[in-house]
Amino acid sequence: MNTSALLRSNGLTASYGHVEALKPTDVMVGPGEFVAILGPNGAGKSTLLRAIMRLIASSGELYFEERSIAREPAHALAALGITLVPENRGIFGPMTVRENLDLGAYIRPPSARPEIEGDFEAVLALFPRLKERLAQMAGSLSGGEQQMLAIGRALMVHPRLLLLDEPSLGLAPRLAAEIFNALGQLNKRGLTILVVEQKAPLALALANRAYVMRTGKVIATPDPKDITSPDALAHLYLGEIH
Repeated sequence: MNTSALLRSNGLTASYGHVEALKPTDVMVGPGEFVAILGPNGAGKSTLLRAIMRLIASSGELYFEERSIAREPAHALAALGITLVPENRGIFGPMTVRENLDLGAYIRPPSARPEIEGDFEAVLALFPRLKERLAQMAGSLSGGEQQMLAIGRALMVHPRLLLLDEPSLGLAPRLAAEIFNALGQLNKRGLTILVVEQKAPLALALANRAYVMRTGKVIATPDPKDITSPDALAHLYLGEIH
């Protein structure tokens, strides 16, 4: 695997008003990697993703393929192939499943129509339930189906880097496992993924590397293979900062 940086940050910080929610943070995601961001509630994990996507006030250095993107707006990042599936999923409830998926491709030029149709079919192959519900209002879908739709819409951007914030949130264990199985398939096909996840075992089963955050900063970068028990994970979350 190529371990050069597709995305990297140096001293990335972010604030909500006068409160510094993300202390200077260095992260790196290599091409084709699956990287997990772990940590307890309030650790700054979601803030990190929002700072990467320029959705909150931030400072520090941020690079995509060694190009500085620290001052780029969110829509410019999407055009570069960086897309976020937010914690609240962000689907448009009064619109149909098909309309939501079509919106995912809105930044792509008309000349990309054949590729867009190919991506559309790939999304339906990945999530067959969406194919059965194309004409259904998105707001009437189950929680698991809404998460599938949110991921599917992000895939319609044809991303090179997919960011996900708590994709298992609110889902039953079976559905959460189904979502992560789909993410694993995407990663095996070459899609680079950076995921924030509370259900650490789901993410660690797929991750090449992991960052553990606490109190707004990275406190550990364990090898996922070394986290073999709940006790090991608890030590990372609650033990000494190292």
